[in-house]
Amino acid sequence: MKTSISVANYEVPMPQIVFQGELESIFATIAEMGYQGVELFLKTAEGFDPRPLQELLNRYHLEIAMLVAFTDLVRSGLSLSHPDASIRRAFLDRAPVHLRLASLLKAKVPIGFTRGRIQEGFRPEDHKGWLMESLVEYHRMARELGVTLVLEPINRYEINFINRVEEALEIVNLLRLPNLKLLLDAFHMNIEEESIPVAIWKAREHLAHFHFVDSNRRAPGLGHSPMKEMYLTLKEIGYQGFLGIEAEPKPDPMQAARCGIEFLRLLMKD
Repeated sequence: MKTSISVANYEVPMPQIVFQGELESIFATIAEMGYQGVELFLKTAEGFDPRPLQELLNRYHLEIAMLVAFTDLVRSGLSLSHPDASIRRAFLDRAPVHLRLASLLKAKVPIGFTRGRIQEGFRPEDHKGWLMESLVEYHRMARELGVTLVLEPINRYEINFINRVEEALEIVNLLRLPNLKLLLDAFHMNIEEESIPVAIWKAREHLAHFHFVDSNRRAPGLGHSPMKEMYLTLKEIGYQGFLGIEAEPKPDPMQAARCGIEFLRLLMKD
């Protein structure tokens, strides 16, 4: 398993980004700590020149584990399951720019808040149908570019659609699309799952990325989740992807990053 950490080149309105700001100094810092990859948050993919970024990645021997570059789409109200077909269409029309950038960087693309929320007056089944319809086209575009999409269950306090692993698994199993996988996040799982190790085991055939964070959304080892048990379960299922530290930067980004990598080293050593 490899290690990655969340990074943004702008001020992100989300709590789980460890480092924000100028990328070269951040990359130098995390590479020296021993991280192998980054989960990169960009405000938008439109107009972004990947060449300087690729040079930095090569210089510091880092990979892009996951690319999140559609904040502008979410803020515009676009989503994959919106009741208005024209809004779903607008998302899909703008998606190729993000997917092409992800393809150049060899990065996965998450389906988190972009899936949309269940709106008043509509049933969960309605939204699931719209999402699956959109995913077929979204996946077609992604597969043509060699990009893997990862659907993430997110807890009920942040979104009201696809909160549990079994709900995400149902969609993945129904569609059976080769480049549609799962992203699991231990923070969300701590809220929603009866047993995190059991949920990991159920998702084993489709798991492509894992957020290795503690119960309080801080770096592993700073909360009360069974992090060692999770790690051993991931090892047992043969997971070879990234363990992503997408955590609150507390007490500060440097200490959070150090805690994360040191905890992972202890687990891997054991």
